[in-house]
Amino acid sequence: MFLRLLLSSIMRSRQKKLLVVLAATLAAIVAAAMMTISLDIRDKMSRELKSYGANIMVTAAVQPLAEEAGPETTVADRTELIDESQVPKLKTIFWRNNILDFAPFLNAAVTASSRSGKEARLEAVGTWFEHQLVIPTGETVRSGLAPLRPWWDMEGRWPADGERAVVVGRDAAERLALQPGDTVNLGFESGSVDLPVVGVAGTGDEDDGRIFLPLPVVQQGLAVPGKIGHLEVSALTTPENELARKAENNPDSLTPKEFELWYCTSYVSSVAYQLEEAIPGALARPVRRVSEAEGAVLQRVERLMWLLTLAALLSAGLSISSLMSVSILERRVEIGLAKAIGAESSAVLRQFLAEGAVLSTLGGLLGFALGSLLAREIGSRAFGTVISIEPVVLPFTLALSLAMVWLSSGSAMATIIRLHPKEAIFGR
Repeated sequence: MFLRLLLSSIMRSRQKKLLVVLAATLAAIVAAAMMTISLDIRDKMSRELKSYGANIMVTAAVQPLAEEAGPETTVADRTELIDESQVPKLKTIFWRNNILDFAPFLNAAVTASSRSGKEARLEAVGTWFEHQLVIPTGETVRSGLAPLRPWWDMEGRWPADGERAVVVGRDAAERLALQPGDTVNLGFESGSVDLPVVGVAGTGDEDDGRIFLPLPVVQQGLAVPGKIGHLEVSALTTPENELARKAENNPDSLTPKEFELWYCTSYVSSVAYQLEEAIPGALARPVRRVSEAEGAVLQRVERLMWLLTLAALLSAGLSISSLMSVSILERRVEIGLAKAIGAESSAVLRQFLAEGAVLSTLGGLLGFALGSLLAREIGSRAFGTVISIEPVVLPFTLALSLAMVWLSSGSAMATIIRLHPKEAIFGR
């Protein structure tokens, strides 16, 4: 009987019911699209932002006193060095899959000269260019400067793994009149070496004045075989909050529950902490200008999406409230008669709540389908990526649609409860 009354009620005033469904659908489209994008775009955007620099620097724990480090002091002179054999341990931490790119570095001051007779005192940086590293799990991962600095404007090419060749920063290349195909002589304190130039890189920062060599060449020139000065790590991280900032200041100040939550969340500080655990004697610190910029961008994008969702829900809610109020006024005689023959206000209220549930479900289902398509379109046009359909968004969309319809109908529901049969029937 209840279902028959419900169906009959829905079939009457079909235009108004369709308008309610349409309003719920429009709100659900925006909500579903924004939730889908929010779930899927964070990792994609974070990966994209990682192309603009490493966000964690790993050095040896022993650092020099400021007065001991002069302007010509290199990493090899002023710090304890890290064993190169420790680098694969980066991929053994809890958040190892969030370590996207990394490269070791060893700096040295050299005297560089070209065959054209130009000579300059430069900073040489030993590193991996495109290195295939075998990690403790037996897997092989790609690492090195090429994946870590994809935005460099490269004239020429990157040296192959194991190739004894150099990449010169654009400013250094101009000072020495070098271009790809030339040879450069690099003088260390222990001797000199001639290496071919295979690439000239425009970096837009201090690296423009440096020259990049294979790591073994610098290790040999400094007589520190198997050692590196520091590691740069690009990790996929979550924007920091109060818990992350508290932990970064002093992890020991956390309660066991807070520590577990922080340790098992990919904050840049928790990833750095785990890197220190994995590499004995290492000091891992976030690169603030990178990690903070990433967090700010991601938070602003998410805030914008939730504001759009809220605006859509408020707009649809106002429309539904008006439609439901009109529907109550049109059916006040029917409601009054039902109450006059013994129907409780709660029974009438249940019928209207059921109507709202049916209409919101229809709007939510349609909104989820269209919202998922909209999310894919936004992802393709605005972010240049494919957004996956997230089934987990469906129950949230349906629940949000139902809550919006019921809350928007609140004033109309209150009218049903207060409506007296005599007033409803005779209009007094």
